[in-house]
Amino acid sequence: METIEAPESSTVRYTAVLKDVDGTVIPSAIVSTITATLYLEDTAGNTIISGWNARDIFNANDCTFGISDGLITIFLGPSDTAMTDTTKQRERLICEYVFAYGSGPQKTGRHRFRVILENYGSV
Repeated sequence: METIEAPESSTVRYTAVLKDVDGTVIPSAIVSTITATLYLEDTAGNTIISGWNARDIFNANDCTFGISDGLITIFLGPSDTAMTDTTKQRERLICEYVFAYGSGPQKTGRHRFRVILENYGSV
């Protein structure tokens, strides 16, 4: 899982190329949905952050997906990366995105990345 380190309340940019099980780039024409869930890692209930619970990110909500290059770009804004517990020096978030593509039968892909936030107020 890719890990990004960032200061609290900052903008985080994540990019990846979506590929099928054979390693072929997936063009947007055959993708039907892309959703993402952002949650706090290491909590009993995996607390959802900023309402990112199966949020539509298929060219929506400050996220983009390239027409033919399969490049997905996910932006997390300052409200998404604010510390939930200001007594901690670091917090870890997980962003999991799921995409459905193809037809007959439709296929699903799933990826995650981690964001480690540093509490600048505790330094």
